[in-house]
Amino acid sequence: MMDGDSMVPPAAATLDETAPAEGSPEELLGQKGAEIARLQEQVKRVAAEFENFRRRQESEQHRRLDLVKSDFFREILPILDNLERAVTAGREAGGSESLVQGVELVLRNTLQILDNQGVQPIQALGQPFDPSLHEAVMVEERRDVPDETVVEELLRGYRIGERLLRASMVKVARHPAEAEM
Repeated sequence: MMDGDSMVPPAAATLDETAPAEGSPEELLGQKGAEIARLQEQVKRVAAEFENFRRRQESEQHRRLDLVKSDFFREILPILDNLERAVTAGREAGGSESLVQGVELVLRNTLQILDNQGVQPIQALGQPFDPSLHEAVMVEERRDVPDETVVEELLRGYRIGERLLRASMVKVARHPAEAEM
């Protein structure tokens, strides 16, 4: 067991540490001025660290929101595909014009909502093949268009801002190989 008299109470230790420094008033003033400058610098550093932390948190929050939006819009894209197929099939089959127009209206409204959120279709038809935007699933030998030009869009691609949501599935033209002699 410890002897209670050998322990220094915390209040006594604090008093000893805060005892006034010896020296002239000018020396004391200089010391206090230096301490104030040091504390002001420390406050500036803490404020800058906090500002950097706040910016990182905002940036991370925006990044997470963008990822959630991207995931959500990727889930919506098959619905758009099916609406486009329904319109095409309705027109080809000679279906009820009012039904086809209704489906077209739903499709246009959905595309408008996506456009308002920054989701844009990728222009593919007639464009040079770009592997970062297009997925070539078919090749067709043709000479009437430049080599590696998208000649058919099988499934429309979309992006949100600069982020790719889904690549366009396309058919690409290839010039036939010349017969070797």
